[in-house]
Amino acid sequence: MPLLNMNDVHKSYMMAGNALHILKGVSFTVQAGDMVAITGASGSGKSTLMNIIGLLDRHDQGSYQLAGNEVSHHHDDALAALRNKNIGFVFQSFHLLQRLTAVDNVMQPLMYRHDAMTVATMRQTAMAVLEKVGMADRAHHHPNQLSGGQQQRIAIARALVGSPTLLLADEPTGALDREMSEDVMHLFHRLNQQEGVTMVLITHDPEVAAQCGRRLTIDDGYMSSC
Repeated sequence: MPLLNMNDVHKSYMMAGNALHILKGVSFTVQAGDMVAITGASGSGKSTLMNIIGLLDRHDQGSYQLAGNEVSHHHDDALAALRNKNIGFVFQSFHLLQRLTAVDNVMQPLMYRHDAMTVATMRQTAMAVLEKVGMADRAHHHPNQLSGGQQQRIAIARALVGSPTLLLADEPTGALDREMSEDVMHLFHRLNQQEGVTMVLITHDPEVAAQCGRRLTIDDGYMSSC
């Protein structure tokens, strides 16, 4: 069974009283251990698709199964729980909390779970993931004390701390220079190949897309493989 399975997914929004059809029958699968790039021009529908993959928005028709769950059957609270358990997000602009240290930022997803985990255990778990991404020595630094590449590594650690089944990255190198971008992609490859982390990267960068095992393109709401 695929980890992620979309079949004939449609999505429309009402604009000035008219239906704007954004996704027009998108179908694709992601297997556990895949590293997939989704590319597309501005306005192609890739942001809408990312929001649906990430359970931040709902599709209008079609089927979306994540980790064996048909998400259209879930109410909002159940979707939030499914998202928290299964998806780790990495954003272009990092979205780190400036008032918190690196380790405290990484702990945040664990704080929203209802697991019987002590704060000490959360901190220990966060430190272990910081070690994995090569940032344990920056655990007590605040984001404004870190470079862009270091902040993105912290953001990746935060995405991984809950052991999600899927890492969903939105333009993860978009705010980085070439050297830092290469550093982050090297980390992604190591996590994918050595740790088996399943990844979907939303990107406009053809060089980033070319480094992924599969490349899907969305154009005017339609999906195709490259």
